[in-house]
Amino acid sequence: MKHAAPWLAAGLVGGLASMVPHAHAAPPSEPEALECSPRPAQRVDRAICAEAALLEADRNLAAITRELGDRMAEPAPLWAAQQDWKQRRNRMCAPRYTAECLSIAYAEREAYLRAQLAAMPPLAPSPPMAALSAPAPAPAPA
Repeated sequence: MKHAAPWLAAGLVGGLASMVPHAHAAPPSEPEALECSPRPAQRVDRAICAEAALLEADRNLAAITRELGDRMAEPAPLWAAQQDWKQRRNRMCAPRYTAECLSIAYAEREAYLRAQLAAMPPLAPSPPMAALSAPAPAPAPA
């Protein structure tokens, strides 16, 4: 894939911090996995739906993106970055949208998001359920 290296570099160099939505754009929404029914309008989406491995990669990527967003104080830049990535994926793989090209795009993006997830501080442990439902101790007599 002669175009993969510049595309990959553009996605990694920008980073999540610099992926801020434009002031005139509507706020991006949380990414969802591709729905294949009814038949998608875009050719790239039809190509993904036609290959079980690509559809699974799309679902995995949506789950990883949601997990990363859930751990961020402000996930809107991540949602915008994901939309930007989809546009780069489409340009890189156009016009044929081969399974090979799309597979590479998904693998690179998944690796990048997993690295971002691994670099985040661990989640604070949640209190045990018993502690949440236990009655408050009675005040000490005066």
